[in-house]
Amino acid sequence: MISYLLTATIALLAGASELVSRYRDKPHKALLTGPGFFYLFINVTGALLAYYLIHDVFVLDFGLTDQQGVKLEVYRILLAGLGSLAFFRSSLFTVRVGESDVAVGPAGILQIFLNAADRAVDRARAEDRALYVSQTMRDIDFSKAMMSLPPFCFQLMQNVTAEEQAQIGSSIRELAQTTVDDKVKALILGLSLLNVVGESVLTAAVDTLKDDISI
Repeated sequence: MISYLLTATIALLAGASELVSRYRDKPHKALLTGPGFFYLFINVTGALLAYYLIHDVFVLDFGLTDQQGVKLEVYRILLAGLGSLAFFRSSLFTVRVGESDVAVGPAGILQIFLNAADRAVDRARAEDRALYVSQTMRDIDFSKAMMSLPPFCFQLMQNVTAEEQAQIGSSIRELAQTTVDDKVKALILGLSLLNVVGESVLTAAVDTLKDDISI
């Protein structure tokens, strides 16, 4: 029973890490959707099935003796947990559909559920994000905020990469060149920063700079 539990834990952590890495403002939300839960279920079920085949069907012993039982169980758990992850992320071949490459095989099936989880989380978060950013960025002057708010947010954080900063900076410069209303630009600026720094940091940054970036 412990071996099955450890095998399931490996698969669960791997699947959860994939989901939470895609939503940095509120990572846990990705785990609370139906498709997200089913995505984890597929990963765990595959790992448990792999362990059953290794332990009870094929009885793999890796050439170890009965006196090395603990070491044998560790090998079986790692092979089942990590092997199933590799299997579900493999593809037999890739087909070009339009401008996208579509994997045919276990990876393609798993990607379907990952995409479904993405859509479910997006829909669940869209309303919350709209309400939050409309309150946080209310009365913020985009032309003032675009110069000071992003670098201040990045300095508050300690792990925003130079690549992420450059990407946000490029997006903001492109946004500034559009004919979109300045109030909407301020909201989009808030959403762009929210994706990287999260709600608490963005709120603190806006409150700190309020006098300098308000309309």
